Amino acid sequence: MPTTSNPPTIIANWKMNPSSAENAIALAKTIDAAAKKYKNVVVGIAPAFPHIGILPKTKSVWLGAQDVFWTDEIGRASCRE
Repeated sequence: MPTTSNPPTIIANWKMNPSSAENAIALAKTIDAAAKKYKNVVVGIAPAFPHIGILPKTKSVWLGAQDVFWTDEIGRASCRE
């Protein structure tokens, strides 16, 4: 693996999942616990908008946001035409 000043980065894009606030909090806590095991990896989550404000604060997982796209098709996150 090439040496770089940027650590490996993993971002979990939740799309419109999970379906409930309770499940979102549980998933965020699970990801946080796993992220603490990997000090040299940047871990982030990009939850659905309704879940952004309810997630627990953490120092090991970055919080991202998603935007919207005009198409009716699904699975087009971060796509630009």
